[in-house]
Amino acid sequence: MDNQHKEILRRNRSAIIREIHDIKTIVYALEENGVITGNMLEDIMAESTPTDKKREMLNILPRRGTEAFDQFYEILVNNKEGSAADILKPELSKQRRAEEKRKLAAVRRTEAYNTPSVVTSPTDDDDDDDLPETWPDMNLLSGIVTVKVCEKSGQMYERFLSCNDSGKVYKHQSKPRGLALVINNEKFELARKNGCNLEDRHGTNIDQFTVDRLLEQLGYIVRIHEDSTAEKIQNTVNQFSQMDHTSYDSFVLFVLSHGESQSIYGVDGELVQKDKITGAFNGNNCQTLSGKPKLFFFQACQGQNVDPGAPIASAEPVISSSSSGSEPDNMELSLKKMKGLKLNKTTVDESRDDTVADVKTETSVPAGGDVFIASATIPDYLSWRNTMKGTWFIQAVGYIFQKFAHKDDINKLMTKVNRLVGRGRTDSGSMQVSTYESRLLKAFYFFPGLWLSSSETSAALSNIQSTS
Repeated sequence: MDNQHKEILRRNRSAIIREIHDIKTIVYALEENGVITGNMLEDIMAESTPTDKKREMLNILPRRGTEAFDQFYEILVNNKEGSAADILKPELSKQRRAEEKRKLAAVRRTEAYNTPSVVTSPTDDDDDDDLPETWPDMNLLSGIVTVKVCEKSGQMYERFLSCNDSGKVYKHQSKPRGLALVINNEKFELARKNGCNLEDRHGTNIDQFTVDRLLEQLGYIVRIHEDSTAEKIQNTVNQFSQMDHTSYDSFVLFVLSHGESQSIYGVDGELVQKDKITGAFNGNNCQTLSGKPKLFFFQACQGQNVDPGAPIASAEPVISSSSSGSEPDNMELSLKKMKGLKLNKTTVDESRDDTVADVKTETSVPAGGDVFIASATIPDYLSWRNTMKGTWFIQAVGYIFQKFAHKDDINKLMTKVNRLVGRGRTDSGSMQVSTYESRLLKAFYFFPGLWLSSSETSAALSNIQSTS
């Protein structure tokens, strides 16, 4: 690679890192085209984060052959990383965009010719049979997070291009989509020292990994805060609410902790009111997110009641395998019969099936719209956590969002999450159902994999309208 090309890579290093979205695809394409070796590919992919992978790739490329720069450019163009490609060769940006528009027009004409008169919506619920019959399904919880992306054609692509601040679908085109804050509390030794009998939340690191990878692939800048006191939780939330979100189209917050009704525990055993967390981002307190969707996910219990489940009205009567004769809603006897379950502030028995309880906060809706709040369980009830595989709720969110976020809006996604969580059972037969509460004023789609600048969006939409 000549010195001029090396200088372009050096001078624009940060911008290239920021603009490349699918680093895995780019790296494998570089190896397939002989730009890098198999050992170099392994060195790049061994880095822990996508940003580190991009840095290592840019460390290696200047040492490759004279054609490496041009090949890198072509690989970026061919893999829908046009913004990054334009940084390398800005003089070709107009030509590249014109070619992309030409190809898009050809695709639209072909689709218009081949599309039958009756078209099934890509968001129809024709895929519920694909959901696991039981949850959690240990064969599916592999730890790998791979989000399906939207195609650059068809109804979802048109919806993505046409969404705007005045329409029926939230504008969600910014790159990155927005900031995402994850608050993960695992170790509660300080709480126990303060006289609050909260056990460590073993398995929450699995949830953190799932959420981190999921949000990253959905296009968010993820920031993780671990083992925060109640005061630090509120301070962190306030800090993020005061950030400038002008260039972002949404905000996401995940809280993973113990909880009580309407509150979340810090690792010091003190409580943070849930409405103070969500309220920090309402239109008055966070004006740069006004009119933009704000999504909150709370993994914690909302009380200490246990859901023993109920028979479906049309189903055959369920005969309990227990010989004690105790009624299922007898709280004291039900807790004694649970095998392998740890209840916050109650028992410290060792788990036999790696399933324990997270004490959870009640949903409290802040003033204003554009808010979506999802909770692991309904008010007054426990939620369950597998110490080896994570919580039922967060793992269901990860599974459903990976599989369906490319075609379903947030309400359909969470209905599927509820259905999946509701299929879970502990060894003693206890169940759980997650819940969500929407103050959204429009349909919200993540549009994973779709990235266009405002000028590209206008051009593509204009082309679609002219060819339809």
